[in-house]
Amino acid sequence: MQAIEAWILADYEMLLNEVGTDLNAHDLGIPKTAKYVQKISKPKRKLEEAVQIAYANRSKRRREIDIRFLYQPMGEKINLKRLQQVPCYKKFVEDLTETLINLNLIPGVQ
Repeated sequence: MQAIEAWILADYEMLLNEVGTDLNAHDLGIPKTAKYVQKISKPKRKLEEAVQIAYANRSKRRREIDIRFLYQPMGEKINLKRLQQVPCYKKFVEDLTETLINLNLIPGVQ
């Protein structure tokens, strides 16, 4: 799984801050431990549900949000150390690094 939504869920603290809620990961129904996001079968749906819960007490106009607008700011702020705890992300980085080495775009490890 290499869903961006799963990677966003891996850094629950950043997500809580970005959506501006005092709720915690448990309240939003997301795992507190990054490596467990891979067990979420539909991470996009889980992210949407988490944002809906976070915004439940807001006015109807302020509650409606397209999560796609959260991707860029969250992508810029995500904690890469937390993301490294997600096995599918680690595999993505390894595969990308190997591809870049094979294309002679970066030097290989000696």
